Amino acid sequence: MSKVTKNERISTLERQVTALITLVKMKGYNESEPQLKQLDQSIFNGLDEKWRFAAVDKCGEVWCSTHKTQPSVSGTHLSPEPNADSMQAEGYYDTSNWQNSLIERDTATELLEVDLSSELTGSDLARAMLARGDKYISGFGHHHSDRLALESKFADTVSKHTQCFQSSQNAWDYFVPINNQGELLTASEVGL
Repeated sequence: MSKVTKNERISTLERQVTALITLVKMKGYNESEPQLKQLDQSIFNGLDEKWRFAAVDKCGEVWCSTHKTQPSVSGTHLSPEPNADSMQAEGYYDTSNWQNSLIERDTATELLEVDLSSELTGSDLARAMLARGDKYISGFGHHHSDRLALESKFADTVSKHTQCFQSSQNAWDYFVPINNQGELLTASEVGL
């Protein structure tokens, strides 16, 4: 009885796998390709209104920006206009037409979704509290949106607001006030 070498076993297995794949295809079974998400208006859900544009880059990452973006001269990434702010959104999207993927936020749709209650919340509430004269406000801070501040739960205490919310260590673009149990404050609870 002759010994079978490792290379001979691998070669036999490769032929068997090839034969099995051919048989499966002949029977009409097709391997379905995973469907990547298509970029649409839902990318703006929960983001501050300053994020007006979104586009997919060559790698499938989505970038939101305050101004339009376009493919770079090298064709490898997106380049925003000068003085534009940008941030990467979560997830990966279809790249089949990434050079033409730029979308603009549809503000008409968002107006229908606005909470019509007069209750101040999030960063608006924090600004109102500081304008009223509150010395310190505890809450969650973030650089991109109130929603991300709530998700990150990065607790801090701010004492003033100029162009951003200032604490002793940080400057936040967004700040959501909380009580001493870590629960969200409402305008009625703080007397506004």
